[in-house]
Amino acid sequence: TAKESSQAGIKQIDISQSNIKPYVQEDKTPGWYLPQQLIEISEYKSWDEVNQWASGLFAYNAPLSGELQQKVQEWQNRKLSQAELAVEVLRWVQQDIRYFGIEMGENSHLPATPDVTFSRKYGDCKDKSLLLTTMLRALGIEARPTLASLSMNRNVEKMLPSHAVFDHAIVQAVIEGKTYWLDATRPPQYGKLSNLSFADYGYVLVLNSPQLLQDTRLPDTYESLYQRNDTIKLPSFKGEATLVSVYKATRNAADSLRQMHEQLPAEQFNHAFQDTLLRLYPHARTDGNVEYADDQTNNQVTITTRLNIADLLSYEPGRLVGAFYATEVASWAELPQNTQRSAPFGLAKNMRVVQTFELEFPLSPQIQPAKTNNNKPGEFLSMSASSNTTPQKYSLSLSLKANKEAVPAQRINDYTAETRKLRDQMGMTYSIPINTYDMDDLKALQRVIARFDQKYGSSNSGRAAVRKKDQINLIVVSRDIASGKLTNSNLAKAYKLRANAYDDKGDSAQALKDIRMAQQLDPENPEYRLFEAATLLGNGEYQAAITRFAALAPSEPTMSVSDQWMLNQQYAQSLLMSGKPQEASEKFSIAIGLADNSAAKLQSAIWQFIASGSPAAGKAALTSVLDTMPDDDWPRAVAEMLTGKISPDELIAKAASTDIGVREDQYSEAYFYLGKYYQMTNQPEKAREAFGKCLAQGVTEFQEHNFATLALGKPKTIRKDEGSGFFD
Repeated sequence: TAKESSQAGIKQIDISQSNIKPYVQEDKTPGWYLPQQLIEISEYKSWDEVNQWASGLFAYNAPLSGELQQKVQEWQNRKLSQAELAVEVLRWVQQDIRYFGIEMGENSHLPATPDVTFSRKYGDCKDKSLLLTTMLRALGIEARPTLASLSMNRNVEKMLPSHAVFDHAIVQAVIEGKTYWLDATRPPQYGKLSNLSFADYGYVLVLNSPQLLQDTRLPDTYESLYQRNDTIKLPSFKGEATLVSVYKATRNAADSLRQMHEQLPAEQFNHAFQDTLLRLYPHARTDGNVEYADDQTNNQVTITTRLNIADLLSYEPGRLVGAFYATEVASWAELPQNTQRSAPFGLAKNMRVVQTFELEFPLSPQIQPAKTNNNKPGEFLSMSASSNTTPQKYSLSLSLKANKEAVPAQRINDYTAETRKLRDQMGMTYSIPINTYDMDDLKALQRVIARFDQKYGSSNSGRAAVRKKDQINLIVVSRDIASGKLTNSNLAKAYKLRANAYDDKGDSAQALKDIRMAQQLDPENPEYRLFEAATLLGNGEYQAAITRFAALAPSEPTMSVSDQWMLNQQYAQSLLMSGKPQEASEKFSIAIGLADNSAAKLQSAIWQFIASGSPAAGKAALTSVLDTMPDDDWPRAVAEMLTGKISPDELIAKAASTDIGVREDQYSEAYFYLGKYYQMTNQPEKAREAFGKCLAQGVTEFQEHNFATLALGKPKTIRKDEGSGFFD
């Protein structure tokens, strides 16, 4: 509400507002979106008055100093075109005139003269813009100082005329009939004027121009490119595969990578690209440093990363299988963190992302690519695909482009549905038929068997594939241990591998024997002590597990982030199971902070909810974590059930999957957490029924299976694998 009053000829306006909702910054909000209400006060009647004020400040008609004139003459002597001169002068001002502002007194709005800025070699945005304008004009290029607003952007057009709207200065240059917006404060830009990178400043005020307010939005034809080409070659099934990943970027994308290369130490720059691939191929090793090449003439940066991959393919009866997912393309098809939003969801409209995957194998692969909707453009995003097949080679290329610059808040569900469909089309599986009896040794076969993710198994292979892997480990590793050829750390690794296979079978006694042998051989490795503590936890020996976890605390800083998370997560579970919920809750909080992915973070939050003792006590904390998580179906559904967002029946429905392995896993978790929920709400019969259904899934590899066994007071059973060996 606004109230006006006057006293002694002075008008007073009192503005008040109550029950103001807090502003929550939502992800991917476009820079031009203005969520808050504003109160504007201006002494100007028109933008022309603002122009008259600013033009006086930027007016400079004096002769150039001798030094400045000499610099201009150097460029004139090179006989360059206007387009070439503009880029040369722009880059010189960006690079040789350091950005530094003394914005006090009149310097807050009055630019230094070009001679002064040129002489002292520093200045702020207005100083550098006036210098750039003056130098371009001296070279015969039409140029005007321009006021921009990084905070108001496109909203400038809607606001009252005022100099206070603007917080930045750039330059408008008209070259060969085309208008360009040049920013002298950016890091040095390379390339020709035609492939230079530009930004969207929204509406700007071009001083002394026939059209004062002008829109700087980038045209639809303007496009930056991120392109990644991954080439995998596997000369022999008994050897390693090589991966060469070539990353190319142009325009704005090239500028970003160039700046990253200049600012980061070499080791960090290497890790930034190598670690991305190592997450996709966790058993790979890098082959040298990342190679960086900068084609400054064409404004293109190329980054090459090389890996050697030991376990590229997974074994399935009669064939070797692998998969490819276009992670680079998927990273630009982002999903909102929360579909309940008020702000639009920004898209990178002027960016094209292309990812190509090339295979070269000893035998021709059989390809099962995902369907790509016949390359039809979507409403928000368009993805196209092309492939090529020759003997022993296959390539797939995916290209993604946003059709809009933002998704309106009321259309976010439509965008999410469209994007999920697209993300489901960004991968392929490939397989190579083999005759397993041609393999001369089980150990050679083991090198090409995927080390399946213990949590989810392998797509379309189910739990049976994981158990075949365990059989192989028991056969091959037992042979290695008995051979006497392995010593020290290598022998310790073999015992650890066999311990893992025994633990998956539910044989914790044998697993503990082997992991303790590994500790004796390599006592400094915290991974083995962590495995022992986790095995004790799954076996119900909580006090012994607590003792082991506590002893590991001094080694925690040397562990990987994922191992630190596991240490605190399982330490907390041991404390909770031994009747110490408060201490457990503190450890779960630490685990939440350490989680390096959303699934792990949510899992820790779910257990902290259980430690609270009741849904009412734990709901707020779990909801706060849940609200920051992506809208993935799992394990989000578990948290939604615990907080009352969905029913138990809806949880079980969401646990279903067409992949038998994933279905077994998710049913096992769903029924376990449902049992814990029934325990918390004093429904013991329903809890026992749910725990029983958890055990019925037979997923002995999961801690949830172990905890359900203990909750029912049943002894652990050792899984009996069918068949006498791998080739049954």
